[in-house]
Amino acid sequence: MARADLSLGGLTRYYRQSSTLQKVLFIVGTLLLVVMVFHLAALLITGGPLSGPISLRKPATFAETGWLLCWSVGWLLPLVKLKSWEKGFVAAGALLFGVGETLVAAVQAWRGVPFHYYVPTPFDGVIFGFAGIDAAVFLASVLVLLRASLRHQELAPSLLLAVRLGTVILFVGTLTGVLMILNWSGVWQGGPPGLFRPGFDTDNANFSEGAVGGNLVVIHAVGVHGLSLMLLPAWLLTLSRLREGRRVRLTAAVGGATLAGLAVLQVAALTLRPLGSLDLWAELLLGVTLVGFFWSYLLVGRAALRGLAA
Repeated sequence: MARADLSLGGLTRYYRQSSTLQKVLFIVGTLLLVVMVFHLAALLITGGPLSGPISLRKPATFAETGWLLCWSVGWLLPLVKLKSWEKGFVAAGALLFGVGETLVAAVQAWRGVPFHYYVPTPFDGVIFGFAGIDAAVFLASVLVLLRASLRHQELAPSLLLAVRLGTVILFVGTLTGVLMILNWSGVWQGGPPGLFRPGFDTDNANFSEGAVGGNLVVIHAVGVHGLSLMLLPAWLLTLSRLREGRRVRLTAAVGGATLAGLAVLQVAALTLRPLGSLDLWAELLLGVTLVGFFWSYLLVGRAALRGLAA
């Protein structure tokens, strides 16, 4: 893969040469970035809460996830060999997830009501139901991308590894999000998910505030950034002058650290341990994965800067 031209002219040429589908993803991603900045500014001006079920942070968070996802998929589409319907479905899944989740989060936040697990009126039920449907569609689109990436691809080994690991991490995060919806909570308390429990009352269910159990939210939050977390170092490595073998090892280090950290969090969640109550070994393992992740990213960034300076 040729080194990217980061000049204004180079970026303009890249955009002009992009397909219509790519341009839509880049434009929508940019609009979501603006939405994120707007809600962060509104949060700062109004002095609203950062946490809790009602916060302008929620649409800002979903917009942040959405713009990174749309840009990542836009960059990825011409690189991975996809059938026409696969390309359209993967792009549609990213757009639906990015725009849909941000839209419903913003509507509920400005109404002053919770976004998640809140269905006291038919309108709120439709809002939350839509969020569940677009999560399911997005999950299906991620599976399509994963299946395509496992076919023979004419990509550099490091980039192909980044695509595959990023898609796996994204799948884990999205599947965890679907589990949270079925559980009616981001806190796992064992047994079948909430909606499958006999007599489960959604009107009196909590919004995870004060609930004790395994934390699914962090797994979901990290996982849905999986594609971006892996494609960024892959792109940065194209700016470097490292040999392909070294690029593969750095890519594997980033992905391995991320997956290992998610595994620790998954075990803690399924054994009903809150993040503040992890045992010593779990804390050590999580610490090692965090150090490994950031150290690998640091090495990638240094290699990219050296490549640009050469």
